[in-house]
Amino acid sequence: KKAPKPSQVSGSRSHCSRCRMTKQTKANDLAQELLGQLSGIHSLVELLEENKRQIDSFFSLSPDIFMIVEEKTGTIVRVNPRFEEVLGWTVASVVGQPFSDYVIPEDAKRSIERLQRIVRENRGDESSFTNSYLTRDGGSVRLDWRSAPPKTGFVYAVARPV
Repeated sequence: KKAPKPSQVSGSRSHCSRCRMTKQTKANDLAQELLGQLSGIHSLVELLEENKRQIDSFFSLSPDIFMIVEEKTGTIVRVNPRFEEVLGWTVASVVGQPFSDYVIPEDAKRSIERLQRIVRENRGDESSFTNSYLTRDGGSVRLDWRSAPPKTGFVYAVARPV
């Protein structure tokens, strides 16, 4: 005996129709959930962009030199425009370079040791020191530094000419 065709089985159409409706409902629910998550991500991105704008403004407005240095390599990650105003080196030219390249030779070893000690001790308090940086025109400027121990792999430092 031959098996009946699906169209011949009583209620099979309504069952298939219910399957399609259930699948469609699940798909709609998943789409709604995904849209909600995307909306949340979009809000976070907007918040991060606003925070970046605020930090950029803060960096640009300061009368002090701001510098962020990678703790392990001593590589300059970011400086503010005041760095260029005081020392003559463009922001673009110093980012990615070791900070010690800009310290006068007599202070370079001591400055590197100071960075290593800040990283090693990581006491949570502020550290201060003074050294001299080379200016682009061949001179030097004595800077009084304050820095915080690294919490995210970076040392944050602020300097003022003395």
